[in-house]
Amino acid sequence: MSTQNSLGRLDGLKRGLSMFLMTLAGLLFFAGTGHAQGTVSGTVTDESGEPLIGASVFVEGNSAVGAITDLDGKYMLSLPSDAKALVFSFIGMGDLVEPLNGRSVVNVQMKAVYTALEATVVTAMGITKSEKSLSYNVQEMKLENVAPTGSFVNSLNGKVAGVTINASSTGVGGVAA
Repeated sequence: MSTQNSLGRLDGLKRGLSMFLMTLAGLLFFAGTGHAQGTVSGTVTDESGEPLIGASVFVEGNSAVGAITDLDGKYMLSLPSDAKALVFSFIGMGDLVEPLNGRSVVNVQMKAVYTALEATVVTAMGITKSEKSLSYNVQEMKLENVAPTGSFVNSLNGKVAGVTINASSTGVGGVAA
């Protein structure tokens, strides 16, 4: 009778353990689904409909949750439960905030933002500085003084002191054709 009693206890222990594991798995599943709202995907394009490669897409107010668009301008990301809108960002384009409204596919078309530069100071090694902070002379070049010849760079030849423009070869890698 003791062997039968031990087997009965072992069966009860197995049933109890399996119920515990099933309950734990269910709690973990529901905890995970309570945290994530789902996934959202879509395509980011410019005004002409071309895909934007490398555009940033992130949840508004939570920049830790985001993605970058691929070669086709497509993205996909998992959303937290409190996500209300996505922010789309790309260099040269205005940031765009798009409400989710329960959608799982959000396609956007971004618009270019143009800003005018007032003055640019170019120094050695690509270092940019304010004209006032330089300890040497700066020569100013007005756009009106640049003749519209083949290219903008070639039109600077002879107009700026100390700048020599060398004509490049037309072949691959600078090799003469």
